[in-house]
Amino acid sequence: MQPGARSMVERRPRAAVVRANDKHESVIKTTPATSSSPNWFATHTPSAFNSRKNSTKGRVRCHNCQGWGHIQKQCPSPHKNTKASTSSGSTCETQGPTVLQLKGQSREMSIHMRIYEVEVCAVLDSGARRNVLPLRYYDTIHPDMRPELQPSVVETLLGVGPVDVPVLGEAQIPVDINNRQVNVDFLVADIAGVEVLLGHPFLTQAEARLDFGRHRIILFGE
Repeated sequence: MQPGARSMVERRPRAAVVRANDKHESVIKTTPATSSSPNWFATHTPSAFNSRKNSTKGRVRCHNCQGWGHIQKQCPSPHKNTKASTSSGSTCETQGPTVLQLKGQSREMSIHMRIYEVEVCAVLDSGARRNVLPLRYYDTIHPDMRPELQPSVVETLLGVGPVDVPVLGEAQIPVDINNRQVNVDFLVADIAGVEVLLGHPFLTQAEARLDFGRHRIILFGE
C-alpha cells in the first residue's frame, strides 16, 4: 500500500466523557488538542496497538485506478491525489487512506471513508473508548438499509458542546475504507459540527500499528 499523508488540523483542548448506567462505561479519555470549533472531541496521538487478524479483510483493490489484483504503489496508471469534502466544508486529503503521517503530538489524524453513498472524514482517537456517529450521517442512510438503533448503556456525551448530548442508541454500520468494507459499532448522537469519531475499538479492529521510525500509523496491517 502506498503511504499517504493526512492533514492535521489544530484543535482547542477538550475532553469527551460519557455517562452510563454501567459503572465500567463512564469516560472516553482524551488528551489536549486545539480546535477552532466549540463542538469537538479532543484527540491525542495513539499508543501502540496489538495487531490481530480481522475477519472483514477483503480482496486487494488499487486505490489509484480502482482496479483489482494490485495495490496503489504497483499501479501502472499515473498516481493522483483525492479530496473528500464534509458537510462542514473541511477536506480530507489522501493518496492512500490507511497510512497517516504523524507530525506532532497535538495534531489530530483523519481518514477518508464512505458510509453507504456519503463520503466523510473520520477522526482517529485511540483514547476514545467508543466510536461515535453524528445523527446527520445516520439519517443519510436510506430507511430500507438503515440499521435500527439499539439501546445503549452509554447515556450522555460530555465536552462536545455547551450542553450534555444524549446518546440516542447504538448500531453496527458498514463503512468503506480504502475499498474495504468493515462493520463498525457506533454510538449515535445528535452532535452539530462534529465529524465521525473512530476510537480504540475501531483501531483494534483495523489492526492499527504505530510506526515510530517513520512517524505514521498504518491500518489493516499493510
